[in-house]
Amino acid sequence: MLMADVAVWTALFVGLMVVLPAVWLLFGALWPAAVQRAQDRIPRRPYATFFVGAGVTLLVTALVAILSKTNLAPLALILFAFSLGWSLLGVSALARHVGSRLSSPGDAAWKPHLRGGIVLALSFLVPILGWMLLFPVALVLGMGAATLAVFKRAPATPPAAVAAPREALKEDLSSVANPSSSAKEEVLA
Repeated sequence: MLMADVAVWTALFVGLMVVLPAVWLLFGALWPAAVQRAQDRIPRRPYATFFVGAGVTLLVTALVAILSKTNLAPLALILFAFSLGWSLLGVSALARHVGSRLSSPGDAAWKPHLRGGIVLALSFLVPILGWMLLFPVALVLGMGAATLAVFKRAPATPPAAVAAPREALKEDLSSVANPSSSAKEEVLA
């Protein structure tokens, strides 16, 4: 291996480690509700999320393999790119989750997300463990988290949490419809 080859691979990995946290921040800013739902799902049901991600990943891999052997190779490339983006949406939630565990009081909303993204990206650089275990597991977990966050509805809001604002709204509307005499005097004065 020449020195130029080493430089190219080093630049590629350094660039990837700079770009990944930025992509995760971008996804968190563009689709905050989906990233939040995925972030809520990861610690609650990590194994189910992983196995859903493994199933979707196997399905997409099979489709890409089949499409690449036909005249629809450009479609296979588009499907691969879409599935990678889909998985990175879920990994964005994983980065936000890791960052929320590392956050300090008074942080801006994006700082834990960036902090978690940097820690996650640097953990992918660990030889053997990061390359062959952490990175693929994070992508599969991200695929499952994004899939479940988008296609499964969030748990229903408890009735007590909905009833309180409704009662407050009814009181506000009744005060507008039946103003007291002191309010009438203030308007006339």
